[in-house]
Amino acid sequence: MPDSRKVLVFAGSSGDFDLLDEKRKVALPVDELRQNLEDFMASLQDILPGADKPAGGMGLKSMSVAVGINGKGQVGFLGTGVEVGGSATLTLTFERA
Repeated sequence: MPDSRKVLVFAGSSGDFDLLDEKRKVALPVDELRQNLEDFMASLQDILPGADKPAGGMGLKSMSVAVGINGKGQVGFLGTGVEVGGSATLTLTFERA
């Protein structure tokens, strides 16, 4: 069953100081945002295929990635498909279990 909930993103130019201005509010469907984030994370795993292999005796224990979400619900590294105007940033931290 589809999720009818929405999450608010306040979009607009970076020079705007009224961060929570009602005119900048965009309601994004949770399902769409979840799918876009899952697609981004799957692509990220493909980018780092050798992360499990220690190099020179040192292995990767954790990794932090800053991810942009724009007013259209697009997810990605800023400058790689996510439009710059009006984006929010999440920091995802992955740690070995």
